[in-house]
Amino acid sequence: MFPSGISNTQVDAIVDDLICVFNHRMSWVGEMPTSSLSTAPEVGGSLTVGGALPFVYAFTCGTGSFDDGGQALSEAWVNQEDETEAVPRGAIGCVGLYGLGTHVPYNNIVDAGAMYGIFALDIHEMGVINIAGKLELNKNYASSQPGSVEDFCFWSNLMGDPGVAIWTKTPNATLVSYPATISRGTNNVTVTVTNPLAQNVEGALVCLLKGTETFARGYTDAKRSNKSARRNTDDGHNATHRYERYTIAVPCQHHGKHYCGQPRVLFRGN
Repeated sequence: MFPSGISNTQVDAIVDDLICVFNHRMSWVGEMPTSSLSTAPEVGGSLTVGGALPFVYAFTCGTGSFDDGGQALSEAWVNQEDETEAVPRGAIGCVGLYGLGTHVPYNNIVDAGAMYGIFALDIHEMGVINIAGKLELNKNYASSQPGSVEDFCFWSNLMGDPGVAIWTKTPNATLVSYPATISRGTNNVTVTVTNPLAQNVEGALVCLLKGTETFARGYTDAKRSNKSARRNTDDGHNATHRYERYTIAVPCQHHGKHYCGQPRVLFRGN
């Protein structure tokens, strides 16, 4: 609880704690001014640990009024004045409310519906989380207050990429095994993806690529967590024991880190 507003010192302490979601359901306009973010911790090092670019819900009147001539709070969270590409600060995304006509019951249900989407329904994409809050509003007020449902569905808006997935746990290393060397002419490469508990990972996207000449991808299955990336690695060149590098990439699954490796393709002369 922040009965008299929230200061930059309090914001710093929260963000610096490596949280994934910061839900501040405020009670009045201006309770968190943009000046509260003036010293937001940089990722990886500031204050004690360094912020983690959380997903923020800053929910009350005016927090998402992005076209009122100044910078809205939701914009300030994702657009820190002193951040750089090398030293990001603030949030990965922020949802706020447009205008000064919001009301407690609807604010509460949209905010609670979003949090329910994250922590009960296991929704990760920021845009879909925002939709989850609106669907909860529709579920509870569509018949009695259809006008308010329509208004709040417009007013609740996201600053950030709606397709970005947020972390809700500390990400684990992704363990990937594949042949160290692939012979020329091979059209089937098997890749195995497991987690740190040696459990097969289902649904991991595996890509085999080399510049513009090779691009093959597929998903791991549940039984073996193996996917054969099918692509003929013969590019028509003949050489004696010549090696070239291909890239195997496994984009991060939820709670798993991105992996990138480079097996060699062996070209033998005839």
